[in-house]
Amino acid sequence: DSKGVTFKWIALRNGLQEAEGQFPLAEALGPEETKLVDVPPIVKELLDKGGEVSLKVMFMKGEVCIADDQIDYPARKVEGLPKLPNSETNKLDFTFSPEEYIFSRPGVRYAFSMRTGALSSIRTGEKLDKEWLKAPMTLDVFRAPSSNEEGLGRELAKLGLIDPKPEARSISIPSCEEDGFSFKSVVRWRGGSSWELNNYGGVKAELVYCCEALNDISFEVTTKWTIREDGKLICESEIKPSGTKIELARIGYHFVLDVEDPEVEYFGAGPYENYRDRKSGAFLGRYSLKAKDFYFPYARNQESGNREDVREVAFKTESGVLNFASLGKPFAICVNPYSPLELIEYTHPPELPPSGKTEFGIYAETRGLGGASCGPPPMQRDIIDTARSYSLSFTIGRFK
Repeated sequence: DSKGVTFKWIALRNGLQEAEGQFPLAEALGPEETKLVDVPPIVKELLDKGGEVSLKVMFMKGEVCIADDQIDYPARKVEGLPKLPNSETNKLDFTFSPEEYIFSRPGVRYAFSMRTGALSSIRTGEKLDKEWLKAPMTLDVFRAPSSNEEGLGRELAKLGLIDPKPEARSISIPSCEEDGFSFKSVVRWRGGSSWELNNYGGVKAELVYCCEALNDISFEVTTKWTIREDGKLICESEIKPSGTKIELARIGYHFVLDVEDPEVEYFGAGPYENYRDRKSGAFLGRYSLKAKDFYFPYARNQESGNREDVREVAFKTESGVLNFASLGKPFAICVNPYSPLELIEYTHPPELPPSGKTEFGIYAETRGLGGASCGPPPMQRDIIDTARSYSLSFTIGRFK
């Protein structure tokens, strides 16, 4: 029964606590008895202000939480990016060469490869001496297989989708808009090297090179890039698969950040690792931890570090802050000091070498995990495949 239990609530707006209190329980409830209580008036006040409002409810025995849940109210209004006033101090510069487009303003510089259409460089700082990217942005559909998806991992490796290769189909000439420059790129990604993934689950897994991948699977990525006068970079993209239908581990973009173990703050489901079929106990909120703490030392290295329903994520270093924020639909993220290939190559946690980088993925959708290492695959609703297109839009900014 509820004798000695208090029923506490916390109201949050955009992941930040605004108020707290208790629901009245005049009499103890017996087993399976129910009581209807009114939502605190502060919830309506916060909804009227706009943004995303959550009500966290907790049954407390002293200082111990014995049960909790959270109600997330849909945002009444999705805030777009504000229009910028014309200002000479915010003026963007644009230069180009046969190799790249370069957009810059005081404090930030973006470069895009003309060969691949990929974002290849983000430099920030007064002297533009901080390079954030250790490697260009890439399409990502692969992860180090969990114990429940070894077959999927082998298939994706054989199809060459560990390291898909880009081919720029078209890159438009940048046009000057009201608050910056924009251009469109169309890039087709195909399988790169075909690998045999052997002995996964054994004492030592290994990847054996077979040949260049030869199949009809491809991903056409159409992106509108906008570089605003305030330094924000906007990515509005659609990923359209074609060819033989296959299942995917995830679908989105991968970055290798040239920063070691930054502080990572995010607004999404947490605080624990969670997936689309493993997130009922992960609540929407703002969380902060070091990048290395996203990695979990499973007995055998595998996928870890995923977070669902993310609205915003920021990487904080002494050199500044690199921020990714959703434009409307939340995304999934994965943060890890190690790449999927490293997690496969070094089978057990003590074997992993020191890492001087941060692997970061931002995804339109990720596959569920299914019923544990000896159980069934994910339900159909939690499997993603190449039978449909995926949209992914976000901003990059906030450098000081």
